[in-house]
Amino acid sequence: MEIKVFYFGKNLATQMKAELPGDYVACFDLGAYGELANMVFMAGSGDYLEIGTWRGTSAIIAAKTKEEYGISGNIVCVDHFKGYTNENSALIRSQAEDTMKKYGVFDKIEIFEQPSRPMPLELKTRTFACALIDGNHWKENPYLDFLEIESLVENYIMFDDYDDAHKDVMDAVERASKSENWSLVSTDNRAAVLERI
Repeated sequence: MEIKVFYFGKNLATQMKAELPGDYVACFDLGAYGELANMVFMAGSGDYLEIGTWRGTSAIIAAKTKEEYGISGNIVCVDHFKGYTNENSALIRSQAEDTMKKYGVFDKIEIFEQPSRPMPLELKTRTFACALIDGNHWKENPYLDFLEIESLVENYIMFDDYDDAHKDVMDAVERASKSENWSLVSTDNRAAVLERI
């Protein structure tokens, strides 16, 4: 792990948590954003894909990491923006876009407002340097999201909320890490990172 990059992501998330309304920065462990920044850095050039954007924090961290370290590639977000409780999707997306603009990265972000499965057809023909799975955390959903994107991702896939409160995420990581194509390389800060073998 690149310690400086980890702290870049964690410190940016800490700054955002102080600047934004109470629940915009969703992770309980801000170190997860450090893990995200490190994954983006280690993956190198290429696009970043995330399932689950909500109010945009992870997309912003990924975009700012690429900007800070001169890494090429766009940020691609797939989310229906309804949250777990069928929130007002237009309002949530608007809040996400406003926050992306506030941090100067909106022009680097592509948003696909829809569920993660099936993936938009235009994304199925692309490849991604790395990806974040942070959509529906329950039942088979985290693992099905993995299956949906694994062939599109060249280097790393990160699962957020890898902890005892999210047993289905932990199960998905265990199942995914048994694949002949992926190896579990980190489970720190409530984030699990798989590397393509």
